[in-house]
Amino acid sequence: VVGSANFDVRSFDQNFEINAFIYGKHTADKFLNMFENDLLFCSEIKLDEWQHRSWRTKFSESAARLLSNLM
Repeated sequence: VVGSANFDVRSFDQNFEINAFIYGKHTADKFLNMFENDLLFCSEIKLDEWQHRSWRTKFSESAARLLSNLM
């Protein structure tokens, strides 16, 4: 399964998001390789790191959440 659908109110009410089920092995393997390549550029965020974010980061996240309805 590949797609952009998120499980939140905005995604279901306002955005036209969709997922696709890929049944072909060749295509599914290509998507799997792309995903695994993307993981090379990711880093895991531990719960302790998340809970101890700076106040600036938390403030920015809250501001973005307030403004999300305008986007």
